Amino acid sequence: MIGMVVSNQRGGVGKTTTAVSYAGYLAARNKKVLLIDADSQGSVATVLGMKPQRFLSQFIVNRERLEECVTPLNEHLHVLASHRGTQEAEAALLGQMAREKALQMILGPEVEGRYDAVIIDVAPSVTLLQSCAMMFAGHVLIPVAMDLLSLQGAQMSVETVRLLNDFYKTEIRNGDPGEDVGKDGHSDPSRGPGGPERTPGIERTAGAVRLRSVEPGGRGLCGGVRENYSSL
Repeated sequence: MIGMVVSNQRGGVGKTTTAVSYAGYLAARNKKVLLIDADSQGSVATVLGMKPQRFLSQFIVNRERLEECVTPLNEHLHVLASHRGTQEAEAALLGQMAREKALQMILGPEVEGRYDAVIIDVAPSVTLLQSCAMMFAGHVLIPVAMDLLSLQGAQMSVETVRLLNDFYKTEIRNGDPGEDVGKDGHSDPSRGPGGPERTPGIERTAGAVRLRSVEPGGRGLCGGVRENYSSL
């Protein structure tokens, strides 16, 4: 299964549109995709024009079944939306042991065998849900704009990954999960940078990550194409 967190500690860098665009790309290729909004601003539902009745907080706090909390956008793309109650969900996780692994324990059994990909959009700040999402997904994609604060926010996301890897002895990776995930959604270490199954729309050039995401007002699922670069 493909797992990816879209993270940058700085807002306004195309994080939500990147998550929505990548989820839409996979869904268009007939993958069963779960798009999770872990930001209490609830921007994913706004971008997609959805009015969900159930939210991430009900799944985490009330332990309601995932299928009762998701809102289907279409046959292949389901959304677990967020709202202000997401802050309560994070507070509920604070007292747990190994709390950074909470999503692995709660969400893992629910998505196994049901989805080909789980894409998580997190808040532009250091939060417990962000750490939980990184531990669950194992891949972090960091979109950036060409300004100092955006690059600083990206560096903070990289540092969060490093701290989690050091503390839990895990291997969360920065970059495109398409580099080592085959068409069937399973890990394939033979697929490296520049290989035949690189994810279209995300490419590396001279050590940088070039990310083609989607914004309102143009073509595609959420609008026109923009390009972000990261040298991290």
